[in-house]
Amino acid sequence: MKIWIHVNGVQEGPYDLNDLPLSRMTPQTPVWYEGLADWTPCRATPLTAHIFDQPQAETVQPETVQAETVQPETIQNVRQPRPQYAQSRPARNDMPEKCPPTYLIWSILMTVLCCNPLAVVAIFTGASVTNKYQNHDFEGAKKRSETTEWWIIIAIVTSLVFWPISTLLSI
Repeated sequence: MKIWIHVNGVQEGPYDLNDLPLSRMTPQTPVWYEGLADWTPCRATPLTAHIFDQPQAETVQPETVQAETVQPETIQNVRQPRPQYAQSRPARNDMPEKCPPTYLIWSILMTVLCCNPLAVVAIFTGASVTNKYQNHDFEGAKKRSETTEWWIIIAIVTSLVFWPISTLLSI
C-alpha cells in the first residue's frame, strides 16, 4: 500500500510501509493512504500505529484525532497526492547539461529540398529526442539522436547516388 506523509510543510511519497523515512517522522506526522478520509497523525492510523509503539488506532479517542489532524488550509490538495511518476524523476541538478541534438532542421531540409522519403524517418526519430530527454530517459534520447543522425546520412547518400541517375533519366 502506498503511503504519503507531510513533513516540514512538504508532502512526500508515495512510500511503502517498509520504506517510510522514520528518522524524519514523529507520532504526530500526518499520513494519508487510500482508505483514510483525511490526513491523520501516524500514531492514529491502523497501518502505521505500531511504528512508534503507540496504542493501536482503535484505542485513540476520536476527539484526540480531530484535534491533531492537519488543517486543510495548511496543506494544499490534501486528498490528491502527487502522481507517482513525479517521484521517480531525478532532481533537476541530476540532469545532463543539455539535450542531445535533434537534427530536425537537417531532417526537414532533406525532406523538402531533396524530396527524399528516407528523411521523413529522421523527422520522426528526431522529434522524439526532446520528449525522451524531458522524461529523464537520457540514454534513450542519446540513442534517438544517433539514430536520427544515421537516417540523415543515409538520406544524403541516397540523394547523392540517385540525383545523377534521375538527371540522366530526365534528359
